[in-house]
Amino acid sequence: MDSAVFIIDDEEIICKSLEAVFRRHGIETMYETNPLEALRRYELRNYNVVLVDVLMPQMKGSEVIARLKRMNPMCNIIVMTAFSNMTHVIECVEAGAADYITKPFSDVELLMHVVGCALERVSRWRRSFGLEPKGTGAGPVSEKPTANEEGQPGRRSG
Repeated sequence: MDSAVFIIDDEEIICKSLEAVFRRHGIETMYETNPLEALRRYELRNYNVVLVDVLMPQMKGSEVIARLKRMNPMCNIIVMTAFSNMTHVIECVEAGAADYITKPFSDVELLMHVVGCALERVSRWRRSFGLEPKGTGAGPVSEKPTANEEGQPGRRSG
């Protein structure tokens, strides 16, 4: 399993900026500005997390994601978007993205998303080999409120 991050964004300045953030934190990073070339490069290496821009001139992010997922269903993909309209993000999630982040974002926010995806990937890998029981993934556990028969908030027992 590889620990590198792969960035796919048509704007080289964004790629270099993200690469600098990751390298400052000791995370190996590669980037590609052409999505078609990125798909070719991805075949040669199994990246832990892939950051994909939602909209690029050569190809939509959802298409890049669908192709990445066909190559490696375990691939963790985070979509990056500057758009307030969530239509493209929804398409990307339906294609297989695990998470999304809205531009502009802070270094800390970026690192939190990437580390969260990396931990989830490790957890999925461990579960696939029976090394971790299902339901004990690295992601946060949410306690959803319960409701009684009348639809009023209820209490959890035990």
